[in-house]
Amino acid sequence: MIVLQFIVLYVLAGALSVLAWVSAATLLAKGLRRRPRWGLLFAALTLALLAYVTAELSSLTLSTKARLDTRAEERAAREEQAAVAAASANMTENEDGETELTAQFAESLPHPAGDKPPTLDGAISTNETTSLAQVPAYRQSGKREREKGKKQRIDIDVKEVAPETDEFVYIKSGLMTALKIADRLNRFTLRLVLWACIGFVLWDYLKAFNSALATRWLVPIGGPWLDSFSPRARMLLVTPRAAAGRLPPEYYAGSVLRKGEQLIYFGAQDPWPDQPVLERFRLGSWRIAGVKKLVAGTPGIPLETEFLLDGAWFRHYAVVVPDAGMADAILAEVARLLGQRQETRARARRAVHIVWSLPTRPAADVAAQLRWIADRVNVTLAVWTKDDNLLPKDNEAFDVIYSEPLKPELRIRDELRARSQSCGGGADSGEHARIRAQLLAEKTARHAERQKAREAARLEEQAKAERGAREAAQKAAAEKVAQAEAERKARAAVEKAAAEKAAQAEAERVAREAARLEEQAKAERMTREAAQKAVEEQAAQAEAERVAREAAQKAAEEQAASGGSFKFACPSCGQKLEAESEWVGMEFQCPSCETKLTVPPR
Repeated sequence: MIVLQFIVLYVLAGALSVLAWVSAATLLAKGLRRRPRWGLLFAALTLALLAYVTAELSSLTLSTKARLDTRAEERAAREEQAAVAAASANMTENEDGETELTAQFAESLPHPAGDKPPTLDGAISTNETTSLAQVPAYRQSGKREREKGKKQRIDIDVKEVAPETDEFVYIKSGLMTALKIADRLNRFTLRLVLWACIGFVLWDYLKAFNSALATRWLVPIGGPWLDSFSPRARMLLVTPRAAAGRLPPEYYAGSVLRKGEQLIYFGAQDPWPDQPVLERFRLGSWRIAGVKKLVAGTPGIPLETEFLLDGAWFRHYAVVVPDAGMADAILAEVARLLGQRQETRARARRAVHIVWSLPTRPAADVAAQLRWIADRVNVTLAVWTKDDNLLPKDNEAFDVIYSEPLKPELRIRDELRARSQSCGGGADSGEHARIRAQLLAEKTARHAERQKAREAARLEEQAKAERGAREAAQKAAAEKVAQAEAERKARAAVEKAAAEKAAQAEAERVAREAARLEEQAKAERMTREAAQKAVEEQAAQAEAERVAREAAQKAAEEQAASGGSFKFACPSCGQKLEAESEWVGMEFQCPSCETKLTVPPR
């Protein structure tokens, strides 16, 4: 039974948690790509909260119903403890107080069946002998009192482990670790998804807070910080068709007050005649916060435009001007005063909404002036016109124009309720049925018109797609031709580059060959010149030697003719020597280098 309960509370709850946060993440991703995204984001948040609850239930089940399976280890520990206890039963203390094994006596052991212990004849009876034989000798003297100061023996108390029950599911160590890791990953991921859902829900709420269509859970948190995050339309125009589709001026004015912003209402009459205080925040049936209503023209209320503007500017009052005759003059004066405040760079801390719900529109110059200063002084002008046919020249001053029903199904419900109340019939009255049939027919006709419009749009989109496909095919063909031409030009350029490269290579080869031949000719010329120069030098040397020989011969002849001494040089050290003519052919040693010389002829 506990296993089935664990499977239901852990496995199924964990699987439901994973499925819930995966679905929440899918809806969150889809909601960020689609408008309106509020329903998808809220559904994702709901699934994330469901995933959180189921994941906590699964984690609680794992921590309270599952236990690590250590029964085998506990059984081995109990057996080991019993063995230690059995061993300690045979331990006694000696005179020093130390424990030691007790000797086992044969008399203390049980006798086999049929054997009897030996007895003395007539001294002790058989029963007494048996009882004495079964008691060890050291115990037959009786109990002895332990001396003081000896250590007390510590007995091991072997407690019986409580028997296993069906309160827990025992899981092996590896599986328990895997389950805990899966549980932690599941809770970590779903927390990420939950916080992402909460963050994107708040982001979507704050991003659409300043929109005229914002109707969900309005709270008075408007201010400069929110204006910088959520853009607002400063000039708003609403047609009767859109006003009937759940955007009447009274509802818009109420949403302005619930956002914590200020209101100046121009209308034919006071839409809240019985409410001296208009609510800002309501919790159930309790009105927690409100703002006083200031109706222009009532006794005791001055009609000064600056007083009315200051009441809304400084967040003291919600101003209502229920006078169509004075509305244009008051609005023009308000625009002038706002222009003066804009020159001093004054700006309202909370946005001031001027709601115009009169048969005529504001003057074009006043609307243009308000358009120019609206963002600078933090003012919004919302005009409810009585004409569905809008001309472009009349709408140049407005940023946003609502001309179509916002929620036609709600308008049908309100109209059905109003008509049924006016006819006074019950739920089964014929008038009620006729009204319902009429409205259903109108709804069917509108559905047919929408279907027809969607079909026409589909055909137009199809034709546009076909035209786009043809244009794309033509463009692709043109691009293909251009690509082929580009490839041809590229090939021609490559061939031209190859030819230029080949010509350049040939020119370089010719230049290298010419340089080689020139170098070869230069080398040959230099070789010939060197050989010719060597021949000339050799001839000059021979001529010089001839001239020297002739001179020496001439000098010798002159010396022989004249007699006496002559001079010569040692061929080894160059020492100049002098000898007589008669010494020619004689040998001697050079006085400088002691080389053996022969006196040369003169």
